[in-house]
Amino acid sequence: MYRTRMRAVIWFLFVFVFYLFYDSYFSLFLIVSSVAMLLFLAFSIRMYKNKVQISIVAPETINKREASECYIEAKNQSFLPIVKVKCNLKIINSLTNEISNQEIYFSLNGKSKERIYIDVKSLFCGNVKMSVETVNCFDLLGLFFTIDYPKVSEEMLVLPNIFDMDVDLFENKSKNNEAFAYSSELAGMNSSEIFGIKPYVPGDNIKNIHWKLSSKFDELIMKELSETADHSLLVLLDTSLSDGNQNHNPVVFDAMMEAFLSVSRALLEGGQSHSIGWLNGKGNELQIEKVFSQNHVLNLIKMIISIERVKQEESALDFYFEKNEHTRFSQIVYITSQQGDKEADMWGRGAQVITLRCVTLSGREESTVNEGGVVFTPESMKKDLRQLVI
Repeated sequence: MYRTRMRAVIWFLFVFVFYLFYDSYFSLFLIVSSVAMLLFLAFSIRMYKNKVQISIVAPETINKREASECYIEAKNQSFLPIVKVKCNLKIINSLTNEISNQEIYFSLNGKSKERIYIDVKSLFCGNVKMSVETVNCFDLLGLFFTIDYPKVSEEMLVLPNIFDMDVDLFENKSKNNEAFAYSSELAGMNSSEIFGIKPYVPGDNIKNIHWKLSSKFDELIMKELSETADHSLLVLLDTSLSDGNQNHNPVVFDAMMEAFLSVSRALLEGGQSHSIGWLNGKGNELQIEKVFSQNHVLNLIKMIISIERVKQEESALDFYFEKNEHTRFSQIVYITSQQGDKEADMWGRGAQVITLRCVTLSGREESTVNEGGVVFTPESMKKDLRQLVI
């Protein structure tokens, strides 16, 4: 663009100097024709304004590292041909926070429609959003252009690669999958097991008054009821972004997502219904879904890999124990990339936590395996996780 305009300036300087030194009809013709051409180009640009309609067409799903059949459909509503059109395409993977930009050039005949195929390939799973930020239409010589903001976008799911693994439900073999136990650590609302007693305070449920003790001490004594602990499993994915968390690295979080879905599939193939959970950073909520079949997981997969992660110091496991008051599980398979022994401290809080921690190759050399935990890398996770004991 800059070079084209410099050439135009040089040309007009040449024509003007030529006219000054050679007073002839030919030099006058050069000046008049050059000015007329300039006016025509400026007028043609006005004719292009808002005359190009843009849309994006993409498949609903593709596999990782697979070229997609995406294309831009452009329609020229003007009768004038457009020699050069530039589309600025922005591509965002909401799961890995990757952002890339492409400049796409093409031409359009008058009153015509064209398909321009684009190369969109993702190395990582996630929800990929493609949007056309600006459309520039240039005149015949490239001196002038228009800018339009079409606000056109399309989304495409890049599916994770789920791998085979064997899960040995060691602790669950002697238990009914739907059985419940009473927690000795957590107060709840179950009337069949008393957690403790306490003095009455306004707002307490009068149905929980311990009448025998109240008559003995001559004051109202309340029963604290035990919360039930669900012996079915929770597979929990840590989606928080904190300073000590390696899942800022898209390679690491991509591997965590694949391990998360692979563990869930292995449990279902073994006849073990369970729940899956993740921290929805956008709503600051822990989302837990009970799954019974692979079809159920497939119905949830768009929501799972469309997670928008935000920076948050609180991990999914912290959030579960501190703010999740309604549903408790006796066993948690926790998939994270955080370094530390906080997970081991949770054993005394009514849950057995088995940590699957994803690290890079360099991080693996520095890491230590927590009790009941497994360390894996994106490169070796199929080997590291092929046999898992819960």
